[in-house]
This record gives sequence, C-alpha cells and structure tokens, in this order.
Amino acid sequence: MRCLHPNRQRGVSALEVIVAVLVVGLLSAAVMGSYGAYLDQSQKEETRTRLRQLKLAITEAYRREVLTVSPGSGNAVVFGGVTLANGTAATGALLQPFATYSSVNASQLAHDGFNQPVRVFVSNELTQTVSGVTLRYRVIGLVAASRNGTVESTFNATNGTLAVAEDDVAEVINGYPIVREVLDDTAKRVERLANAYQSYFQIRYLANPARSIAIDYFANSDPSGSASPSWDESGTVQTSGGAPADATTVGLLAALGLAPADVTTAAGPIQIDNSSTDVNHPNHPTPARSLPPYTARVIAPLPGGEQLVRTVSGSYH
Repeated sequence: MRCLHPNRQRGVSALEVIVAVLVVGLLSAAVMGSYGAYLDQSQKEETRTRLRQLKLAITEAYRREVLTVSPGSGNAVVFGGVTLANGTAATGALLQPFATYSSVNASQLAHDGFNQPVRVFVSNELTQTVSGVTLRYRVIGLVAASRNGTVESTFNATNGTLAVAEDDVAEVINGYPIVREVLDDTAKRVERLANAYQSYFQIRYLANPARSIAIDYFANSDPSGSASPSWDESGTVQTSGGAPADATTVGLLAALGLAPADVTTAAGPIQIDNSSTDVNHPNHPTPARSLPPYTARVIAPLPGGEQLVRTVSGSYH
C-alpha cells in the first residue's frame, strides 16, 4: 500500500487549466460587455446633456438677438457675427457666441459625448399671422450622430421638420414661441402707452376752459415745431416732426408718468407719430384729415421688420 504525504501537492492537469482559462475568458467577456454597455450609455447621456445645454444657449441667444435672427430668405441665421447655415458641422469657433449664455465652453457645446461634432440644421424663414401681424421665425435642429459617427436624421428646411433616426440624439429650437412672446409683450406695452396717451389728450382738453375741439392736444406745436393756436401750445408733449419719433424724445414719458423701459421692447424702442400724413391733425394737407377727431399712432417694431401699430383717437368727453 502506497501512502501519500498530507503536505504533498497534486499537480494541475491540462484539463483543469483549459477549464480555468475558459472561465476567466467568459468572465472577462461578461465584464467587458457590461463595461462597454455602461460606457455607451454614459456617452449617450453625456450627448443628451450637451445638446440640452446647447439648446438652452441658442434659445437665449435667439431671445436676446431676436431682430437679427430672421434677416431674409435662405436657411441661415446670424448670431454675434457668426452664421449658422443648414447642415453645418459645429466647431468651438462657430459656437463661441453661444458660450456666453452657457456654463459649458464652446468646444464642449460643439461635440457630443462621443466627441463627434454636432450637426446644426436651420429652416427657411417661416411665418405665422397673429391678429393681423406676420410673425417671422426660424426652426433650428441640433443632431448628434452618437457612436456610429453618421447623422442619419433628415431635416426639411422648408417647414422646419426634423425626422430623427433611431441612433441619433436631437433637440429642436422653435423660434415661434420666442417671437410670439415678443409680440405679446409688445402688445401690452403698446396698449398701455396708447391708453395713457389718449387719456392725456382728454385731460388736456378738459383743462382748457374753452373746451375747444379744434385744438390738437396730442402735441404742443405743428409738424415744423412752430407754435399755433390749433395745437396745445401749453402742453408738454412735443411734435414728432411730421414723422414717427422715439417716444423717449418728445417729452411724452414725463407727461404720462412712464419710464424708458415702458416704451422699449425686445425689438427696439416704441415710436410716436402725432403729426405725419398718416394721422389726422390741423396741418394735414388733405382737408378732410385736418378736422377733428385728431389722431396719433403708437408704433412698435417686431422681429423680421414687422410693426405693431395702434391708432389713438382724441377723446373730447
């Protein structure tokens, strides 16, 4: 009988080595597969985060520079002197103006989580009519190709529609809500100014002992700036000089108790017209329009070169 020493170790067989190698290989593959999936998901999430950050930055730039976003035909827009054209591959230099509105630097804004450049799409100028006013705007699409490096999404520049491919990540910036917000805010300011100006006319009329309806109380002189009994000579609102003039320059704010901010919109200053041929006033060359009730206009700029105009009629009650 042969006895084995209890401390003597048995050798490892070839089969056991093969099995161990297979087990390690399978474990490694599983670990690498899990890590690869985790890395892919992490990069996709980083892509979504960066696109959201870029969307917020461009949206804020659009809101701040709303007058220059829709300069005319063609599918390109200008921000801070930099042109975004349809189908452009983003770069740090291209997106530098937008870094001002983000906590992320321009280079990061320009690339997705896989370090691929974001593709920028820009629609033609689109329009919608609201209460007789034409609103002009753009739609901007941001698309990241993700891992495969190829943007497969399609963008229709004619109507601003983005069809997002399954492997792509995308965000869309619709300029309509931005210009509609400008319109709504502008309409409120115009309405307030028009009502205050009409009240001023009425107060000046009632303050005149003669209660003369032959006097234009919208201004204190004729279009040339000369005093005339047909105008409210003792009033404080000056003539707009035969053409629209900024509301801040004709003594209107002091007369109405308003501040410059009340007559300034996102698209520029509101104007007053109390003496051009577009309103009724004593010096109008057309006889029928030189008679009361006298009128004035409140004119506010809107994006795309449009205007919001409110005509105010003098009240004698």
